[in-house]
Amino acid sequence: MNQATRTHVFKDVCLIFVSIAVAIVLLVTPSVERILTSSMEVEVLASFVAGIFFTSVVTTPAAIVALIEIGTANSPWLVALIGGLGAVVGDLVLFRFVQTHFNRDLEQFLKTRRLRNVFSFSRFRSFTWLFPFVGGLIIASPLPDELGVTFLGVTKLPMKTFILISYLSNFLGILLITLAAKSLAS
Repeated sequence: MNQATRTHVFKDVCLIFVSIAVAIVLLVTPSVERILTSSMEVEVLASFVAGIFFTSVVTTPAAIVALIEIGTANSPWLVALIGGLGAVVGDLVLFRFVQTHFNRDLEQFLKTRRLRNVFSFSRFRSFTWLFPFVGGLIIASPLPDELGVTFLGVTKLPMKTFILISYLSNFLGILLITLAAKSLAS
């Protein structure tokens, strides 16, 4: 691994740790809960913004904390409906990146002779229908969406299908998180 790659990986790891630290601070700060749950208008806007941040590896922990706080004080169903819309916006940004940059980089990476033989997608053609399913499961989980969006981007799904899978997966993931938090808070 060259120096530039090591520096890039180090920065990514630092961002993840900072994100987790911010999530912990949000979790233990009572004033954040009061701000997020103070009115219906703020609930809708906060749910949408938290949904956008629910998609990235750097912001997922803080977004989960925000969604839990909003969902325990308000309707988890409304939080999931609005948060899912925000998450689709975040996933669309990731999807565009995957379709334009990542696929090109992956093709270049796989052009080397050994890697082409090992990772030949022709061997996996019969399993490509699994990629959208696996991608949707990853997006629905509290895991960051980058990997799930990659699975969806590699299959070259039509945009409408991607948006549908993204919304349903994020809605379900956010709903399960907020319902679990609300039941534990009761």
